[in-house]
Amino acid sequence: MHQRRKVGIHSGQSSSPSRGATRTVNLPDGRMMSVRPMRRDDAVGLGRLYEALSLDDRYLRFFSAYQPSRDVLDHMATVGDKHGCGLVAVLTDAAGQEEIVGEASFTPLPDGNGELGITVASAWRGWLGPYLLDTLVEAAAERGVPNLEADIMFENTKMLALMRARGCVTLAHPDPSILRVAIGAAAPVRARNKAEGEHGERAAQAPGERRRGHDRRSRRPRAVA
Repeated sequence: MHQRRKVGIHSGQSSSPSRGATRTVNLPDGRMMSVRPMRRDDAVGLGRLYEALSLDDRYLRFFSAYQPSRDVLDHMATVGDKHGCGLVAVLTDAAGQEEIVGEASFTPLPDGNGELGITVASAWRGWLGPYLLDTLVEAAAERGVPNLEADIMFENTKMLALMRARGCVTLAHPDPSILRVAIGAAAPVRARNKAEGEHGERAAQAPGERRRGHDRRSRRPRAVA
């Protein structure tokens, strides 16, 4: 599909999808795109989204060729019940068949920030990823979450460009192949060490302690594929 077409998603309601509203747009080919909060029954659709990713895309999303189990998918789909927030982009065809083509979520971190993860189907990359990110940041701000953080592989240039366009700062990370970034939501984001403001990405390569409980478990959100 024409992923680079500029499409405005809108809603007749003033509330955001994080508060239960659904934002929709009628596409030129007669299909409809909706962005709404994740529900428990989205687990199957999320699984299909991840299954359709190429091995390279899955590696960027999960840092491995991992395919989430049903238990993990259920956990992802109910992130809103765990003080986080999840959104899905749902494509509906003329026959009423629905397909999840994108997701964005954050889970709470011990310091009050949120851990960000985004996935967009390959055919819809271009405008949908930035829209999902901006909507998720709006949801985080509404919930008083100061910043959203994410681990991004250096080779994931599109996601890095998206985060930089939103004014991200870089944070220290013990793995030199991964960039830890943060963007502001309810509060302006601040670098965590002296090197970050002066040296930018090099701060991500500096030795540092791993956050308690901060590991590579499959349930943890990752950067967009």
